Amino acid sequence: MRLSKCLGALAAALATLASVPSAFGGADNAKLNCESANSQANPARLSGDVPGDVAEFSLTLDVGGDSIVMSSPDDKIEVVTELSKGVFTLAVAHADGRSLQLYAVPSSVKVKGGSRRLFHATFDAVLLKAPKPGYKGPLMAASMLRDIKLTCTLKHEI
Repeated sequence: MRLSKCLGALAAALATLASVPSAFGGADNAKLNCESANSQANPARLSGDVPGDVAEFSLTLDVGGDSIVMSSPDDKIEVVTELSKGVFTLAVAHADGRSLQLYAVPSSVKVKGGSRRLFHATFDAVLLKAPKPGYKGPLMAASMLRDIKLTCTLKHEI
């Protein structure tokens, strides 16, 4: 499926799910761990906690040994989750003006567990854009990573 079609389908799903709560049930954040293929010259890894009932979050993006941390209260996050329908999106507005956007490929989402309180999900994802760790300079195209394919796990336990 072409990226534009996939994004169109994702936008339609997000509009449908606008009234669905995006937080996971329970008392803790969910643990996200995403990695690119090891065969890439500069493998990427995105890992950390995404909001559950607690609004605090912390994500680390590591590429080729350089890393950037995105966390509350300085950065802002929005998560839309409806794993049973193949929906997981994550958007972070970084304090320096750059943003991170990740979405799950809906057909790849597999969930073990059956409740929003306790589950283990795996999926393929696209890191649509993200701040380039270690970049120093003006905000421009070179300051961003784009279209990185990742394999992810998302775990939530209370």
